[in-house]
Amino acid sequence: MVNILAGQSYSLSELKGEDGAWLAGAAIILAGAGLPAGYIIYQISMFFGSVLKNRNFYYSQEYELEVFFSIHVNGEKMRVRHNRLLETAGDLRAASCSLLLALIVNLLIGILYFKNFDFAFWISAAVNAAILLIVYLNQRHYMGNLEYFKKRIHHEYSWLK
Repeated sequence: MVNILAGQSYSLSELKGEDGAWLAGAAIILAGAGLPAGYIIYQISMFFGSVLKNRNFYYSQEYELEVFFSIHVNGEKMRVRHNRLLETAGDLRAASCSLLLALIVNLLIGILYFKNFDFAFWISAAVNAAILLIVYLNQRHYMGNLEYFKKRIHHEYSWLK
């Protein structure tokens, strides 16, 4: 007997031989490992993001803020440029997408293969949903920090105006 996700048991013959066993194994791996699957997809997206130099896919990135101020020196208008390198938590949209994909895969396996929502699928879905919420909150926090740093830099150099 093969116990699948501690919910239902099938014999190998019921799974239609070797093909069924492979399918059951794939279902166990995909459904039971939604987060690792999402992490792998996420790492792949990180690789392609870094290759393409697309900042939207960097997990940890640095923003260089250029702040310009106009000042008057001896009646002439001059521009002062200040560069500040900021390390941020990075853009987490790629992580959100990969975890959402893992959640969808889990639910599709539950509907199409098992023909019902097994308890383990609900657990997996809940875990993925919680992680997505954490990622979303981190993203909001990171964007808030970036805005804060921008305002702070402008405030620090406001006397140049």
